[in-house]
Amino acid sequence: MSQDERKKEGERVSDPKPRELREFDFEDILTDDLANDIVQTETPAEPAVEEAEDAPSPAPEKKKKKKAKNKPVLSEEEAARAKRRKHRYIRKRLWKISTGVLTWVKDIAIAVAIIWVVQMFIAGYVKVDNTAMDPTIQSGETIVYSRFSYRFSDPGRGEIIAFLVGESKRAHISRVIGLPGDVIMIDEQGNISVNGIAFVTPYCEGTTTYIPGQVTYPYTVPEDSYFVLCDNPNATLDSRFVSVSAVPKSDIVGKVFFCVWPRQSWRPIVQGLISLSED
Repeated sequence: MSQDERKKEGERVSDPKPRELREFDFEDILTDDLANDIVQTETPAEPAVEEAEDAPSPAPEKKKKKKAKNKPVLSEEEAARAKRRKHRYIRKRLWKISTGVLTWVKDIAIAVAIIWVVQMFIAGYVKVDNTAMDPTIQSGETIVYSRFSYRFSDPGRGEIIAFLVGESKRAHISRVIGLPGDVIMIDEQGNISVNGIAFVTPYCEGTTTYIPGQVTYPYTVPEDSYFVLCDNPNATLDSRFVSVSAVPKSDIVGKVFFCVWPRQSWRPIVQGLISLSED
C-alpha cells in the first residue's frame, strides 16, 4: 500500500463522521407512561368471555317457508269424476247413518212389542201399596202374576189371584176361599166355614173380621165367580164388601206366583194355604 493510501485510511479511521442523533422529548414520554399506568389501575378491563355470557343471545329468526299451493288443473272430465266420487261418498255416509238409526228404532220397537205381548198375554205385575195380604205379601213389594194360568184351567181354592175392581180396572190381589156354588159362612166372631166345614190357615187361623151391613151370610157363590178374602183380617177390599162381592172369572187377570222387588225379597209366592177340617 502506498503512503497516500495509508494516509487516507488513517484519516478515515481516526476521524469518522458523526452520526445523526434523534432528539427525544423525555418529558412527554414520562407523562404518557404514567397516564397509562393510572388508567389501567383505576378501571381494569372485564374479561371478554363474561361479557359474551351475560349478553342476551339474539333470538333466531324464524324462517317462514311459504308452501306453494300448486293445485293441479283438472280437465272437465276429471272434475266431473271427482264430483261424482264426492256425491257417492256422501250417499254412502248418509245410508250408513240412516241404517244405524233404523236399526236402533227396530230394536226399540221389538223390545216394546215384546214387553207389550208379555204384559198383555203372558204376565203382569202389581205394586202392593197396602197391608191387605200381610204377612204373605208386604206393602211396597212388587209381585208378578201369570196371565195364561187360567186360560186352560180354573182358579183353585187357596190360590192368590190378581183381579180388577171397579171402573179404575186396577189390579188387586186376594186369596180364593170359595169356588162357584160354594156356601160361605162368616159369623160375628169371624170364624169362616165353607159348605159347613171350618177351615184353618196359618196366616189368619181361619178367622177374619165380620163386616156388618155388607154381604149377608150364608152366601152362595154365583157361577163363574169366586169368593176371595185377604190374608189380613182387617183388610178392606175383598168379597166381604158389597162393592166387591164374588169376583167374576172375567175380571181375574192372573195367578200370583213371584215377588220381584225389592231384590232382597225375591221369592215364589206360596199357594193353597187352606185346609178344610170337619168339626
